Amino acid sequence: MTEIDLYALLLFLAGAALLYWGKRRAYLRMKALDRAPVPSYGAMLAAKLADGLLVVIGGSLLAAAAVML
Repeated sequence: MTEIDLYALLLFLAGAALLYWGKRRAYLRMKALDRAPVPSYGAMLAAKLADGLLVVIGGSLLAAAAVML
């Protein structure tokens, strides 16, 4: 295994973890909305932005790993 393969594997793992984390956060928040109201509109927007960034960064890292290989 070369250094490039190792870096691609690390990028893939980091990307998959961020993608999973972002999707899971969004799912858990939607599940929680059934039980409790959103504290404020700004808090909801900030949370959606954070989830979106996690998903985009995770997808980008997965794509970078594929390009490296």
